Amino acid sequence: MSASTQEPLAELQTGPSERVSRLRERIVHAPREACIERARYLTESMSAHWEEHPLTRISKALAHILESVSVVIREDELVVGCRTSKLKGAPLFPENKSRWIEGDVDSFVERVIQKVLIEEAEARELSDEILPFWRGRTVEERFEELLPADVAEDMDKYVFTMILEITYGIGHFTMSHGRILERGLSGVIDDLHLKLDAISAEERTGETGLLYDAMIRSLRAAIRFAHRHADRAEEMAAEERDPVRAAELAEIARVCRRVPEHPASSFHEAVQCVYFIHLIAQIESGGNSISLGRIDQTLSPYYEADLGAGRITPERARELLSLLFLKTNEIWNILEEAFIPGGEGTEGKTTQNVTVGGMGPDGADATCALSSIGMDAFGDIRTVQPNFGVRLSPDAPEEFFLQAIRYARDGVPLHLFNDEVIVESLVDGGHSLEDARDYGVVGCLEPNAQGKTFGSTFAVQ
Repeated sequence: MSASTQEPLAELQTGPSERVSRLRERIVHAPREACIERARYLTESMSAHWEEHPLTRISKALAHILESVSVVIREDELVVGCRTSKLKGAPLFPENKSRWIEGDVDSFVERVIQKVLIEEAEARELSDEILPFWRGRTVEERFEELLPADVAEDMDKYVFTMILEITYGIGHFTMSHGRILERGLSGVIDDLHLKLDAISAEERTGETGLLYDAMIRSLRAAIRFAHRHADRAEEMAAEERDPVRAAELAEIARVCRRVPEHPASSFHEAVQCVYFIHLIAQIESGGNSISLGRIDQTLSPYYEADLGAGRITPERARELLSLLFLKTNEIWNILEEAFIPGGEGTEGKTTQNVTVGGMGPDGADATCALSSIGMDAFGDIRTVQPNFGVRLSPDAPEEFFLQAIRYARDGVPLHLFNDEVIVESLVDGGHSLEDARDYGVVGCLEPNAQGKTFGSTFAVQ
């Protein structure tokens, strides 16, 4: 790769679609609000099943949440699914840490940093019905029981802290989206049934069997969650007077009826499938830095197939990716006031990372058309989320490199990653060469083996 300093930089490409601009303005200017739906349905289920094995009760709780939370499809949306009923709403995770919520719930709106709106009725439900159940049952309290006294003393002095991880879970991983796109959740469920059938009767009644049962229950709930969106889109299409929007809603319904249950068969389906899986992980855990990974490599086969068949244009793919990236701005966390400086800023940013470009597992440069389109899609929105990374291998196309430089010069917040150095360091750290070459990025800047690593990289901070 080489870039002559004498060569003038080209002008930026044409900007976002009108739809993307409208949705961007809406999310950027929306107020931050707390939403208690997740906490409500979690507590309903956990109180009913508390005496059951943890794997069973938590998977039943996730299923109840996904079957009960509001399904919202907003005007102009093509990529759907919301973490809460409010546009810029944040759920609460009382199972992890609830004392701070009890202390802060009446002063969310008065906070100097990260002011959060909450409806009076929701605040009362939290205080009177939800939080009392969690006293003595949270991760924080169990953690305190196990914590050595000298470590507790150092934490009390703020020598170090683990409070952010306890509040929202560890996060910091990428998922194997390609497997879901190729197999569908129905295929993964079939695989789990085969594993369940292969173990002994004793194992089936033990923790191994309960684990498989919990995974199957959770995946079926994810399918039903998508179908609820299909049902809502069909209802909206039947009521819609604008024929263009009615057709869009009918297509949303068709897409949500297919994915993530079945393998994706189009680019739109693939984008929606990735977002559903990403969103459900954010609803279940809430941990920071659950990241989308190498979005260009994951989605390129579906883009190329649609492009070859005349079903999509580069401009439409760019719009869908912008819409996907905009959805990540709905995912943020309310932070305990004392620890906001140690989080991701006042906006509660959850550092969901997206990466384009770079070499493939075989070592050859894998930069593709969707790498460039993905960079343009992020350049169109320029929001605080997602974190956007550009991988550059020694053989990266010069124009791809110059595209990144143009956007960086224009103030688009890109992260640049040197494949040659990072791959070597990952191999030195114990990764296989293939996994190192295929690294994704989580959180701020942390490379990992995409879809295979639960590195808890935040733990060093």
